[in-house]
Amino acid sequence: MKVIFLDIDGVLNCDKTPNPRKFPYIVDKKLLVRLKKLLDRTGAKVVLSSTWRCDPVGLFAAKHWGVPFIDVCPDKPRSPRCRGALRQLGSLWQGAQEGVAKDPAFAKLLAHTATIAQLMGRNISVGVDL
Repeated sequence: MKVIFLDIDGVLNCDKTPNPRKFPYIVDKKLLVRLKKLLDRTGAKVVLSSTWRCDPVGLFAAKHWGVPFIDVCPDKPRSPRCRGALRQLGSLWQGAQEGVAKDPAFAKLLAHTATIAQLMGRNISVGVDL
């Protein structure tokens, strides 16, 4: 599974994003369209790593704007956000291992996860021969 850990501020909004009412949680529709095209082209899924995930209003706003996400990184205030992403990657990896046993074609998706793990400097061992 391809996963994008998404920070919304500065990615789905910017200084030029129209916000006449000065809402704290705003998404630029043009940038959201670009994200959705990227997801369609790559087959990737989104996990929110944004601070929006820590506030019920932020999560509501993300859903309201149509930000397509399957999960959020855990909120660990005293840890860097990357640790939450790595923890999330580990749970996705475990689910992928279980999927391989049921569907051999799933091994191809597992290879993408391995690539992400390597880019993040993590060694994740799996009992599956790819």
